[in-house]
Amino acid sequence: MANILIIDDDQSTQKTLYTILRHEGHQIVCTENAQQAMEKLEELKFDLVIVDIHLPDMQQNEMLQQIHEKNQRVATILITATPEIKAVINGIRAGVGDYLTKPIKKEALLRSISRTIKQKSLQDLNKQLAEENLLYQDHLESIVIKKNSSLSSFLRRNIELQDQERSTLGHRVYEYFCQPLKNLQLAWQELAQSSGNAEETAVCKQMLSNALDAARSISCNLNPMALKESGISRSVISNAELIFRNRTINYTINLENTDSRFSEQWGLHLYRILEEIMQNCIRHSDASSFALSDQQSTEDLLIITARDNGKGILEETIEHGSRGMGLLVVQERTRMIEGQLEIDSSAGTRFTLTFPFQERKME
Repeated sequence: MANILIIDDDQSTQKTLYTILRHEGHQIVCTENAQQAMEKLEELKFDLVIVDIHLPDMQQNEMLQQIHEKNQRVATILITATPEIKAVINGIRAGVGDYLTKPIKKEALLRSISRTIKQKSLQDLNKQLAEENLLYQDHLESIVIKKNSSLSSFLRRNIELQDQERSTLGHRVYEYFCQPLKNLQLAWQELAQSSGNAEETAVCKQMLSNALDAARSISCNLNPMALKESGISRSVISNAELIFRNRTINYTINLENTDSRFSEQWGLHLYRILEEIMQNCIRHSDASSFALSDQQSTEDLLIITARDNGKGILEETIEHGSRGMGLLVVQERTRMIEGQLEIDSSAGTRFTLTFPFQERKME
C-alpha cells in the first residue's frame, strides 16, 4: 500500500479521493493549499502526490518543482476540472506521471495510481542503475589505470634489464670470439703466404671470414656498439640488411634527420624500436615492401614513419589494446624517450613515431 498526499482546495474532491483510497488500504493525508502541502512533505515521506492544477497560493509549475525538490522519488498525478492541454504538457515535462479530469471515477483513479507508481519505480530504478553503472565504470577505469601502470613499470624494468644483459653479452661475444677470430684470420693470412696449396688456403680463409661475420652479427645484435661511431641511420641500415636478408622484401631506409642528434641511450631505444617494427614486418605482415623515413615537421618535432604493404594488424587489436609483447615493448620504449606512437592499419601497417626534437650529440 502507498502513502499518498492529496492537494486540492475542493472539499468534495478531497472526500471522494480519501474514501476511495482508504478503502483500498492506502495511507492518506489531505491538504487544501501549497503551504500545508510543503509542511507535510517536510514531515513525511510519500509515494504519490495527487495535486490539483489550480491552487489558490501557488502556480502549477512552481508547485511541481517544490514537490520534487522535497522528494525526488515521489510520483505525481495532476487532477483538473477542465482539461488544459498546455498545463498538462507542462506537467508531463516536469515529471508528472498522469492526469485525471473531474469528476474522478474509481476505476480510472486506481489504474492511474498503479500505473504511475510502477512507472516512477522503474524510472528510479533505471536512474539508480545508471548511477551504479557510472560508478562501476569509474572503478574499472581506475583498475585499468593501475594495471596499465603496473604493466608499464614491469615492461620498463624488463627493457632496462634486457638492455644491460644484451650489452654485457655483446661485449663478451666480441671479446671472446670476434677479436680471437680476427687474430686467427691475420695469423692464417701470414701462414697462407708460405703455403703451397692455394685452394685449401682460400677455403679456410672463407670459413674464417664467415665465422667472423657471424660473430660480429651476434655481437652487434646484442649490443649495437656502432651507434656511437656510425650514428643511428647507418646502424639501422646494417641491421635491416641482416633482418631482410634472404627475404623477398624491397626496403628503403632514410633517416637523414635522426643522425647525431640525440644521446646514445636515446639512440639505443630508437634502434630497438625500429628493429622490432622491422621484425614485425617479417613475422606478421606478409609484406613485399617496407619503407622507413624521417622528417623534421617543426623545429621541435621529429617524425619517423615505418610503412609496409602487408595484411596489417587487426583493427580490434589496435582499438582494444590487445597487442603482442613486441608491440607493447615498442610502445613502452617510445614512452621512455618521451615519444608518441600511432598505428594505422587501414592499408598495410604504418607506424608513426613522434619525438621532441632536441640537438643532443651522441655521448
